[in-house]
Amino acid sequence: MPIIGIIASSKPSTPFNPSSIANLKLWLDASDTATISLSGNAVTQWNDKSGNGFNVTQSTSAQRPSSGINTINSKNVLTFGGDDVLQAASGADWTFLHNATGSTVFAVAIDDNTVDFEYSIFADSVGSSERGCALRIALDGANPRTLSPFVSTGGGSGTLVSLISGGTFTAGTAFYTSGIWDNSNATLANRSLWRQNGGTQFGANAQDDSPTASNPARALCIGNNTNSGSYAYTGKIAEILLYSGVLTGTDVTNVNSYLSAKWGI
Repeated sequence: MPIIGIIASSKPSTPFNPSSIANLKLWLDASDTATISLSGNAVTQWNDKSGNGFNVTQSTSAQRPSSGINTINSKNVLTFGGDDVLQAASGADWTFLHNATGSTVFAVAIDDNTVDFEYSIFADSVGSSERGCALRIALDGANPRTLSPFVSTGGGSGTLVSLISGGTFTAGTAFYTSGIWDNSNATLANRSLWRQNGGTQFGANAQDDSPTASNPARALCIGNNTNSGSYAYTGKIAEILLYSGVLTGTDVTNVNSYLSAKWGI
């Protein structure tokens, strides 16, 4: 009698989804072109995939980024030309970024800025004079491009919750970054900790102001620090993920692995 072999089979693993981690507040994904509304190639609205409906928009045609022009790893990205910005509807939705609970941030981008300055990938504050935060790329002469995120209580000089500078970024090269704003951490150096392309963590914050629960200066802006400010970002923005609270190391690693595989970085 012939022996019938039984071959075991297994279902393919389910792809990682950032929304599987609790407290996802904003998920902007340019590779999902169904989330992007256009007028020609100009972006009028970029829809939030987190389920919270925190869509970002731009009604002024001269300030709209472009879609369908550039890619990273053959996936669509938004192209920001230096005057472009998309903005959310309400400042109250972004308090979680700078309050005592803290937050965890991920972004995928390409920096094409050429003039020495600090350029915001996203922000709801311009600096220490305004309550809020920003994720910025800083250019300073012959020095390497660095990441320069901050959290501010808005009281002017000396009222920063955190400010760090680190990483080494190359113009025109895609990168992903992840960071935690642990705003009430009593160990100041641990209030702002970041990674570039999943590498060694950097930070060394020395700012010591206490976080505030009040609303930020404005609703979150993508590609600038205001809806018409001078910190406009030149480059490409592919994906942004914002979580309320400080994620575990395992969760951060899982999101970083997802971004690395997806965007080929």
